[in-house]
Amino acid sequence: MSSDPEQIRAAARIVSGLAARARTAAVTVTGAGRARWESLGAQRFRAQLERQHGAFQRCAGALEELSTLLLRHARHVEAHEAALAKAALAVVDSAHNVADDARTAVHDVARVGKDVSHLWDDTGGSVSGVRPPW
Repeated sequence: MSSDPEQIRAAARIVSGLAARARTAAVTVTGAGRARWESLGAQRFRAQLERQHGAFQRCAGALEELSTLLLRHARHVEAHEAALAKAALAVVDSAHNVADDARTAVHDVARVGKDVSHLWDDTGGSVSGVRPPW
């Protein structure tokens, strides 16, 4: 298995940390609006802070969603790697079986050839029209 899933999880942790920082920034922005001034400029300032607070909250939500998607992706990568490893093992097992069968077949053919050779020698060079290839 590769280290990809763990690297993806590390990225998810970083993104999750960014989401927490965005939530902290939203609280900080809200705190700045507690100033005790009442002018028209102060009202505009508070409205702008409220918009910024909402923007930080939306950003934090998007970052949390991305972190969740990254964690889900890491699980999918692990599942795919496990499936590929299982398939590779099946191919290797099949190749070993084919090689074993081929070895057995070659051994059997060699034994038959040896038997024919002995039979050829025992009959003085002719066995009912059978002519070995050598």
